[in-house]
Amino acid sequence: MHLLRRRLAENGLQDPLLSMRAFKSYVLPTLSYGAEIWAPQLILQGRTACERVQLEYLRGLLGVRDSTPALIVLAETGQLPLPAYWTLQVARFVSNLQAMGGERVARLAMLDSVALAADTDTGLPLARQPWAAQVSRVLAAAGAPCDLTADEGVAIPELAEALLERHVASYMHASVKVQRYIEDVWGGSISAEAYTPASFLCDVPERRRRVRLAQWRTGSHWMAEETGRWQRLDRTQRPCPHCQALEDVRHAVYDCPLYAGLREEYAELFHSKSSVSVSKQRLNGYAVVNGTCVKCGANCEECSSRARCTMCAFGYGLNSADKCVKCPGRYCEDCNGNKPQICKECEQAGDSETWLSKQKTCIKVR
Repeated sequence: MHLLRRRLAENGLQDPLLSMRAFKSYVLPTLSYGAEIWAPQLILQGRTACERVQLEYLRGLLGVRDSTPALIVLAETGQLPLPAYWTLQVARFVSNLQAMGGERVARLAMLDSVALAADTDTGLPLARQPWAAQVSRVLAAAGAPCDLTADEGVAIPELAEALLERHVASYMHASVKVQRYIEDVWGGSISAEAYTPASFLCDVPERRRRVRLAQWRTGSHWMAEETGRWQRLDRTQRPCPHCQALEDVRHAVYDCPLYAGLREEYAELFHSKSSVSVSKQRLNGYAVVNGTCVKCGANCEECSSRARCTMCAFGYGLNSADKCVKCPGRYCEDCNGNKPQICKECEQAGDSETWLSKQKTCIKVR
C-alpha cells in the first residue's frame, strides 16, 4: 500500500479516482488472495485487520483523521467494505465449482464439505464449522441463499446489487455522527443509485483544497462541534469563540460574523446558482471585475483584481502585498509569503511520503 502511494506520487498521479482504481488493481488482490477459502469466517465475524488496511488507504486519500468513522469514509469515496468484495469472490468460486463436472476433485471436495456440514452440530463455534456451512451462512446473510449441491450457480449481478443495498441500509442504524453526516451532506438519506464517489474528488484538482473540503464534510476538523465530542461535552456546550453559537460547519459557512467579509466578497457563491461559471473562472486564475474577466497575477489562482491575489497556486505563499512568492524546496505546498523560507504544509501532508521537519522544511521519505 505504501509502495503504491509512493509510485503514484513519484509519477505525479494525484487523481483520487485513479488512486482508488490502483488500490483495487494492486492491493485488493493481495488482501483477498485465497479469500474464497479463509474469508467466510471473517466475513461473519465482522471487522478484520485487512479492512483496516483499506480504510487507512482511503483516509489517507481524503486527508482525514484516523478516527473518522468507516461508514463516512466509505460513503465519501463510494466504496464498499472489504467483506463485500470477499463475498463476491466466494460466490464466484462457488459458481465455478457448481459448473464443474461431477468427477472434478474440487467439486467432490465441496460436496464432501456439504455432507460434513449436514452432520455437524450448528451450535459449534464458527471456527469449528465446515467450510460449506460457513459459505451457506455468508450467502444467506448477503441475500443470495444457495444450494451448494445444485448445478446452478449464484447470480453475481443480483448479489452485487444486494450487497450494495445492504451496505446502504446500514447507515440507517449508524452512530449519531454518521447520521449527522447523512443529514448535512446527503440531505437526510442515502440511496444505492447515488452511492458514488463525492463529486469534489473529480472537480477539485488541487489536493490541498480537496483535503480541506473532505475534512469539513466528514467532521474531521477542529471546530467545537468536533473537539467538544472528544471532551464528552453536550452539543449545546460547544460554542463558537466569536459569537457563542454552536460552532459547526454550517454555522461557520453561513452564519458566523467572523466570516461576514468573505461571504460578502464571494456573495455569488451564496445567493445565485449562476455563480458556478464565475467560481470556475476564479479557480482558473481569473477574477470578474465590473462584469469582465481579468487575469490574476503570476502564480495566483484566485484574486479580487489583477493587483490583489487572495489564493496562490501550489508551491507559492501570499505575502502582505497580496503577491505570490515561491515556497522553499520541491515539496512545500504552502508557506508564509512574508517569510517564504518557512513552510506551512508539505505536499501530501498526512501520509508517509513527505513530512514537515522542526525547521519548517519538507523532507521526502524514501
